[in-house]
Amino acid sequence: MSPITALFAAMPGGVVEMMEIGRRLGGDERAIILAHGARIVMVIAMIAFWFRVVLGYEVSGVAPLGKGQTGLVDLGILVACGVLGGIVGLKLSLPAPTFLGPMLFSAAAHMLGWTEGSPPIWLIICAQVLLGSIVGGRFVGVEPKFVFRAFGFSAIATVMMLAVAIGMAQVLQGMLQQTPEQILLAYAPGGLTEMSLVSLSMGADVAYIATHHLFRVILLLSIAGSVLAWIARKLLKPARSG
Repeated sequence: MSPITALFAAMPGGVVEMMEIGRRLGGDERAIILAHGARIVMVIAMIAFWFRVVLGYEVSGVAPLGKGQTGLVDLGILVACGVLGGIVGLKLSLPAPTFLGPMLFSAAAHMLGWTEGSPPIWLIICAQVLLGSIVGGRFVGVEPKFVFRAFGFSAIATVMMLAVAIGMAQVLQGMLQQTPEQILLAYAPGGLTEMSLVSLSMGADVAYIATHHLFRVILLLSIAGSVLAWIARKLLKPARSG
């Protein structure tokens, strides 16, 4: 990989955002998106293995949501949050706009007491199936040797980042008054949407975990156009002179 490609392939930020910025600065967009796709796939697989096999959690696939019954009015409010939130998210160019926009609208509706309902379980299962298909679809048209190479590098980086996340979970559990498992899900280097759905399946506090991932993505995006671009230009100089 070129230095620019390697830099944005290694950044645990939004897939599309890192690919766009990396491409604009001269990186290989295919390699960047493949590296992030491999990282997300591996994080989800490793987290599921750790919780189910190592820790012995019984993962049912979908955790119960909401305090009250979800009636037609509640469903109407949730649909409105999804549609309006998606439109506003796209208009404001938010990270993961069709996820973050509806999440903010739904959070506001629940905090204001307009509804205590939650999406039906069958809809959540459909979202998980679609998410897996979308992540897998990123590998279309890629040669097998290129995929294996990307997975090899991503495996090393993912194991290192998960090791840091596990270490931080052990160190901070007392300070944050949270279980190590909850902190691990909050610090795991997966995508905002993907880790939120994984947390939902694990029966964890999705709001707590999604907030951490949202802050990570926003922090990376806020420095991408300045700090990361400056680093990229510094890396590009020796590559050009060579």
